[in-house]
Amino acid sequence: VAIQNAKSYALLQQFNQELEKRVRERTDQLKNTQEKELAKAKEVNRLKDEFVFIAAHELQTPVTVIRGFLDLVSEAQSKFPKDIQDYLNSMKNASGNLSQLINDLLEIARSENNTIKIEVKPINTTTCIKDEIKKIKPIADRRNIKINFKMPKKSPKIMADLIKTKEVIGNLLNNAVKYNKENGNVDLSIIERDDDVVIEVRDTGYGIAEKEQRKIFQKFFRSIKRETIEVTGTGLGLFITRMLIEKMGGKIMFSSVEGKGSTFAFSLPKAKI
Repeated sequence: VAIQNAKSYALLQQFNQELEKRVRERTDQLKNTQEKELAKAKEVNRLKDEFVFIAAHELQTPVTVIRGFLDLVSEAQSKFPKDIQDYLNSMKNASGNLSQLINDLLEIARSENNTIKIEVKPINTTTCIKDEIKKIKPIADRRNIKINFKMPKKSPKIMADLIKTKEVIGNLLNNAVKYNKENGNVDLSIIERDDDVVIEVRDTGYGIAEKEQRKIFQKFFRSIKRETIEVTGTGLGLFITRMLIEKMGGKIMFSSVEGKGSTFAFSLPKAKI
């Protein structure tokens, strides 16, 4: 019995060693396969980003030409019949939307390829907000939407990229007006804290359903409502907004109540001057 036990133990050890060897070999095979598949996936993703960048870049020229000719025709638009004027306005809106989509795709492609340029320096928050309010005010006025900006006595400076910060404020203001109700309000405020500054944009619009809120910063996401079904957009504005804020070292926050409105806010580091 002792001899048989010794033989069995020896066979068991041999079996264990053989099993461990096969497990190691199979693990190495799986690891190599996984690394190859991961490399393929990265290459496919790189080619996709490169294609999007090239396609969007090449589309810029014909779209610019189309918009240029439309602007020329618009100078004499009042001489055309009413139906022709409506067609021209539709074409201008469509070309504008296409141009915005191309610019958004280019910005995302540059970000994912780490070629987007961020130049951080001290900038004045009040000046940025006032500049963007001027741009959006004509659109707000057509819908009787009042834009209220509570300016601080002393405007704090933040460390950020001037152009990108204006783009962020412009995106949030644009959404606050587009998805607002007639005769609504948009309130902007600046909140200075110890280490950062918060810029807040609050609207009295249609709000975002709770079940959709987790998707709000995803690419191409748009909240579909009966009241906003005709509002045009690319669904990339908030994705780009979050991306730019994070690249400048800030954070974005939001809250929304369906039927009552939304509040978007972002923080950026305070300039130490």
